[in-house]
Amino acid sequence: TLHGMACPVFGSSWVLRETLHPVTFGTDKAPNPAFLPDILKAIADDIHYAIPDNYRYGAGDTYFSGKMLTKLARIIVIADKVRIDHPNIISDRAFNDAVARLREGTEIWLNGSAVSPFTYDSTWGGVLSCGCDYNYANGRCNNAFPNCPAISNMNMNFGFSSYNDHHFHLGYHIYAAAVVSKFDNVWAKANIERVLLLIRDIANPSQDDPFFTSYRNQDWYTGIAWASGIVMLGGQPYLNGRNLESSSESIAAYEAIGLYGDVISQIYDYNSIDTEVRRRHDLAKRIKTVGRALMSTMLRTAQTYYHIQTRGNNGSVRVYPDIYAGKSVGMLWSMMMEQQTWFGSEAWKSYGIQL
Repeated sequence: TLHGMACPVFGSSWVLRETLHPVTFGTDKAPNPAFLPDILKAIADDIHYAIPDNYRYGAGDTYFSGKMLTKLARIIVIADKVRIDHPNIISDRAFNDAVARLREGTEIWLNGSAVSPFTYDSTWGGVLSCGCDYNYANGRCNNAFPNCPAISNMNMNFGFSSYNDHHFHLGYHIYAAAVVSKFDNVWAKANIERVLLLIRDIANPSQDDPFFTSYRNQDWYTGIAWASGIVMLGGQPYLNGRNLESSSESIAAYEAIGLYGDVISQIYDYNSIDTEVRRRHDLAKRIKTVGRALMSTMLRTAQTYYHIQTRGNNGSVRVYPDIYAGKSVGMLWSMMMEQQTWFGSEAWKSYGIQL
């Protein structure tokens, strides 16, 4: 098959075994000393990064807003690491101000006050975006809830409100929430149920949840976290089935869930005499495990389908015929693979989005 050799399996259930990789915000590996002066200078400047005003108000799309939140979150994580050995590079005030900007930018999407808010769809059971008919003159939306153009316009916001790319978009917001929670435990406790709505949308392990489907994107048979939703082409489903372009954003989204679960499990003490605190700790540990399982599966998926292996090299498995000369796959479909992306056919774009 397109996805490798297939054989019949008899039985009423499957047991999937996966090596679960750890999740961590940083790395134990020290930077190259030759690059350290440039790193310190860059992080001292970057800690002042400000999210654009329209996204601070929630006026815009959920994808680029999430990427900007994650950009600031990553700056904060790196700054926290740098400050251990170089405490004079970034002041407490500058660091705390950055956390405050991230908290503000993250919370507006969670508390329903965004100009273009998240909404809930009871038909398919999922979080959607109202959508923003953006006005470049004033940096706001021409529409306001309940006038939600994304619900009827499949092309708006990359088709998010037609269930495209949910784990890409929400993964960035979950990562930002994980970082805010790491540095503001009070905020974390106040917003856990809101963040869980986003997690339940893309990584809900329960088949008994009446509000969200289980594992929305994940195909456990192939290991692929399909990004395409119910978007049509000319009123018909795509002939080549479902698709996934960005394996890297799939991995990052699931890592974010694991990180969030890890942070929350440390906030709620397992040894507490309060049964609710212990329940929250157990819940957070399960969230972490779900995130790690999805992330680890998707890592193996990327190595199998997107990073083209040399046949017989160190026991690696090549699933594609030798006539395919590319070293990566840009787009993988149910019935097709190609070395191009939605935003261009240059080979470097395929390489970049899979790393």
